[in-house]
This record gives sequence, structure tokens and C-alpha cells, in this order.
Amino acid sequence: MRRRRRLGDGLIKLLGALFLALVLVATWATNFPDHPLVHRAATWPYVGPWVARFQAYYLPPPPPAEEGEPPAEEAPEVVVVEPPPLTDRDLVWVEPGMELRARPAEDAKVLARFDAYANLDASEVRGGWARVRFRGRRGWVYSERLARGEPPMGRDPEPPRPLEPQPPDPERLAAARALLDGERRVALGPYALYTDVDNDLLLRRLEALARRLDAIYAIRFGRKPQGEPRAAVVLFRTAAAYRRFQEQTEELVGLRAAGHSGRGIAALAAGGDLTQVTATFVHELTHLINRRALGPALPPWLEEGVAECLASSRIDAGGRLYPREIGGRRFEVGQRITYLGGLAALHELQLALGRRRLPSVETVLALDWGGFMRSDRQSLHYAVSGAFLRYLLDGEERRQAAALRAFLDDVAAGEAPTAERLRRKLGRSWRQLDAGFAAWIRQQGDQRP
Repeated sequence: MRRRRRLGDGLIKLLGALFLALVLVATWATNFPDHPLVHRAATWPYVGPWVARFQAYYLPPPPPAEEGEPPAEEAPEVVVVEPPPLTDRDLVWVEPGMELRARPAEDAKVLARFDAYANLDASEVRGGWARVRFRGRRGWVYSERLARGEPPMGRDPEPPRPLEPQPPDPERLAAARALLDGERRVALGPYALYTDVDNDLLLRRLEALARRLDAIYAIRFGRKPQGEPRAAVVLFRTAAAYRRFQEQTEELVGLRAAGHSGRGIAALAAGGDLTQVTATFVHELTHLINRRALGPALPPWLEEGVAECLASSRIDAGGRLYPREIGGRRFEVGQRITYLGGLAALHELQLALGRRRLPSVETVLALDWGGFMRSDRQSLHYAVSGAFLRYLLDGEERRQAAALRAFLDDVAAGEAPTAERLRRKLGRSWRQLDAGFAAWIRQQGDQRP
């Protein structure tokens, strides 16, 4: 009898301690509903939906949507001395359906097939064959026009210009939806969302971002995307489900990625910190917008740099993006300091600069997709590309912004998007650009939101 009484007393004390702990946790969370630990708890199974409802109650409501377009940024006038035009004799435009072969012969092994237009450097030309590098592989491409002594798209090539909105590929979308654990389909601004995520706070934030991103892009880069979006977004509740979908795309196998986009689909995982999820969402949607505003055959520094430039911006609780402010989080747990989002990229740049390991701008802009993505410095390449565009748009009292936007206009009009063409448009040497970029990185200081 006494033993049962002692067990009963112990159980009461345990339940009392648990109740007191819950009260303390709830009190703390009430005061800090936007803390990273609370965001992480919102992604957990079972308790996640309750945490999300708790956040929705205690976080401030999203600001009301404003009527009309946001005010355009005024680009300062810049006097640019235009040098003689570049020649594109060393550039090869490949088309969908062309094959990359191990040798310049029709019976040689096929290394890859091109599923989109691409602008590649030709290191050697033999008759109708050109030796190029594509996604880390070197091989040969053949074109009848090269055999006749002409460029692969004629003597006056027409590189891919901005394209009309692309609907999702039915087979790819079906494969993604098959991995969802209980599908929900909702409107996400102009996009269709397929998800198994039950977090209304997150979905409201993403909807606000999707609704305004086209207008923000047009103001920031001076390029209005063609048409209205027709793509789909697939948001996986778990990183494991997203990873299974990623592994179905050959060129993405083995890459470190939190999301990807293509064929009219942006896919990402909702697991993790809310700051990271929203930044990845903006990054992947920007890739889809690039196709409609600039074209589908951009070099990696430009394709990823534009996406990273927007994704690293500050995003408030209501889903409003401030493109001229660096966003993200910095928080401390014990002796450990963690950076997320734009602050993480800035911190990486500052460390590399302090240790004299920051690559030159010319080096990063010269990388092909293989070198850009497969290198152990991949995250640094992303950080340099996005921050360099931010420096051109916002640094030095925005004196270089007009020249950058003029370069983007040229790219959309069919000019080759080479780094040298950008340098000449800016009217500066690579050494001057490196010095200005390094000074801008130092000026950002230790930013704490």
C-alpha cells in the first residue's frame, strides 16, 4: 500500500513538473513567437500545426496589401564610355536535342543531351564539330551550320530572348505530387501550389511573396517579365521527400540543394527555419522569372546571382520583401553563433575577405556550370554572385545601377551575357571592380537584425 502511495505521489510530482515546464515554455514562446526554435517546432509532425496556430495568434498580422505597383527606384544617371563591340567567335549556341559526344564523331559515346538553349565557350572547332564544356564534362557538339563554316545559329545568331510563361511539365508534376503525403492544392498568388504542409502562417507568407515578386523584380533589375506566371510550386513537408524528387533529375543528383526549379515547376522542402524556407522560395521563383525577363540560357553567375540577390533580402512577417536591405537571422545558443539567409552569405564573404580567400569577381564570373556548382566553394560562388549584383545596384551611391540594367537590357535583346561585356558596360577594370566590391563588403559591418 505504501509503495503504491509513493508511486502515486511521484506521478503527481512528475505531472506537476511537466505542467510547470509547459507553462514556462508557453510564457517564453508568447514573448518570442518569431524565435527560430519556435519556427522549427512548427515543422514537427503532430505538434507542428498547433505551434503554427499559436504563432499565427501571437505574431503581428500581415500589413494590408497596397493598391497599385510599388514606387519604382530612381536609377541615377551614369555616363558610360562604350568601347568597341565584342566579337562572339569563341561562343557556341547549342539547341535542345543536340548531343555532347566524347569524340568528334557520330558513333562516339553520348555524354549528355541538351534540353535547353545554352551559350558555351568553344575551345576548338573541327569542321562541323566544336569542343565545349557542359556541366563539368568536356565533349564535342555537331551542327550542320558549323560544317558550312557558319555559327550554329547562323551568321547573325539570335540567342534566346525572354520567353512566354511556361506551364508545368505534366509528367514532372505528377512525379512530384506522388511524393506528397496528403495533397493540398491552393492558389499561391498567381501560382498553383501543391503541398502536404499544414502551416497556415508559412503559406500566407509565401502567398504574399508570390503575389508581389514580379513587380519587385521589374523595379530591382529594370526588366518586366513577360506575361503572367503559369508555373506550379510543389512544397514538400519533409526534406526526405524533396530529396527523392531531386534525385529524379539527372543533373541534380548529388548536389546540395534546398530547392530547384525548371520545366515550369519550383520545388522545395518546408522543413527547417522559416527564414531559410522563405529565402529558398524567393530564390526558386526568381529562376522562373529570369526565363520570362532575360531568357533561358544565362551563365551561372547571372542566373544564380539574380536569384540570390532577391532571396538574400529582408522579408518581414507579413511576406513583404525589401530588396535594398540584407535579410536573414543571427542568433546565439551558448557559445555558438548561427547565421541564416542573407546574413549567412554576408558573413561568409567577410570571413573569406579577412582570410584573403575571396575569389576575384572575374574568376567567379568566368566559371561554367560545372565549376560553379560542383566545387567545394559552391556556397561562396553563390554569395559572391548575389552580393556583387547587390553592390552594383546599391553600392557607391548606386552609380553603377544604370549600367547594370543596361547590360540586362542587352542580354534580353540577344547580346551574349559575357562577363567581359558587363565589365565594358560598367567602364571599369577588374581590379577596380574587385576593390570596390571588397570595400562594400567591409562597409556592411556585423549586421544584426
